[in-house]
Amino acid sequence: MALTLGEWARGSYLWSMSTDQALFSARFGTGLPRNASEAETPAAMLAALRDVDTTARAYPVADFSYVQLRFNEREAYRKRLKQEQPTFTVAQINHLTRKKYGLEKEFTHALKAHLARWVDAADPLRERLMLFWADHFTAIGRGRGLTGAEPFYLEGAIRPNLTGRFEDMFLACVTHPLMLRYLDQDQSVSPLSKVGRERDKGLNENLAREALELHSLGVDGPYSQVDVRALAQLLAGLTVGRNTGTRYASNRAHPRPVRLLKRDYGSGRPVFEDVRAALSDIANHPQTARHMARKLAVHFVSDDPSKALIDALETSWRDSGGLLQDVYETLLLHPDAKRAQRAKVKQPFELLATSFKALGVRGQDIMDLPQEEMRKRLFPGLRRMGQPWLSPPGPDGWPEEGSAWITPAALSMRLTFFLNFVGQNENRVEPQDALELGLGPLASSQLRFAVDAAESRRDALALILVSPEFQRK
Repeated sequence: MALTLGEWARGSYLWSMSTDQALFSARFGTGLPRNASEAETPAAMLAALRDVDTTARAYPVADFSYVQLRFNEREAYRKRLKQEQPTFTVAQINHLTRKKYGLEKEFTHALKAHLARWVDAADPLRERLMLFWADHFTAIGRGRGLTGAEPFYLEGAIRPNLTGRFEDMFLACVTHPLMLRYLDQDQSVSPLSKVGRERDKGLNENLAREALELHSLGVDGPYSQVDVRALAQLLAGLTVGRNTGTRYASNRAHPRPVRLLKRDYGSGRPVFEDVRAALSDIANHPQTARHMARKLAVHFVSDDPSKALIDALETSWRDSGGLLQDVYETLLLHPDAKRAQRAKVKQPFELLATSFKALGVRGQDIMDLPQEEMRKRLFPGLRRMGQPWLSPPGPDGWPEEGSAWITPAALSMRLTFFLNFVGQNENRVEPQDALELGLGPLASSQLRFAVDAAESRRDALALILVSPEFQRK
């Protein structure tokens, strides 16, 4: 039988939790578990990851088909406005269309759902992996119909592929309409194609370069500018269709065979299967295994991971053919996963989510937050702390190194935000309980003394959330 919040926090379960167990939950989970039945071990986390995604069912977010449906409704409305209101300017029509069919409310709902999933996670490793892969395959909605569509891209392209083969996720993300528009692939046309000859258009290499440099082989991978251009030629037929879906247009594609990474693709009649074959080979390239092994080790364990950990992950990746579930198992069972040093710094989204959990907030409490609270506090708060939700500064995502997040200015912003945040939630839990909920055996004696000596409940709770122990994982 699960313990109540007060029983759990005050001792019989949590104070018997070992420091190693707490470290493991902080490093690979969503914070400390709330009761004894949720004790997080490598075996339990991996088993939950193999099981049904109950957390997503509890707090659903639509996949990208919703965006396409919304786009079709939007275009029908725009056409009707033009017919019924012939005196309206283009700006007026655009304004009314965005107001009626924009994705702002759905985007806000998705942030709530992601936070709620985090604090109530039945399989916390899944939520951590979502953060990792969403950043790895960064794509931002641009243009008519795609602004604010990022959560739906994640739900359709990344979440279903979290435990499968990397090849499947790679293909789903690189060819997704959000990625195509973000990296200007819809502007790319082979100069030798029918469209290229008629309209004097050329290749755009953005997607090809990032697919090699960021998403697979790494910046030091065994490729050259010749390979970037060859992949751009293969990708030239990919574009975004009128309903914001991915479309392969042979009249834009490169009509000749290409040589990429010492292999030949295409037969002169461009087809999507050539793209699929090339991306499959890139995903399964030995250098992709090495690059991704290091990136996983950096994200979960240390900014400077050991060679032994990277080698183990690389071997698991190559032996399994990029089966991610096997790679995660290697990661969680490696001796470095239990290292005592808490070397990683929580980024703002994760800090916010774990703060909700430490204050005893439940997932439904987050879902019940009014739109105004999200618009005026949480979205601006994440932005001021340096991490506007799902909006990294570039396709390389957010920086991993702690030095990028722990600066005097960043710490000041975190302190300001959490003083206000605690003021909104201070009556939910006693400071001593929040200390156990958030840190348990990871709390230092100095922090415990400071919390006990704080002049007010608000000060005590803020001390916990901005403490070095809570900021790290």
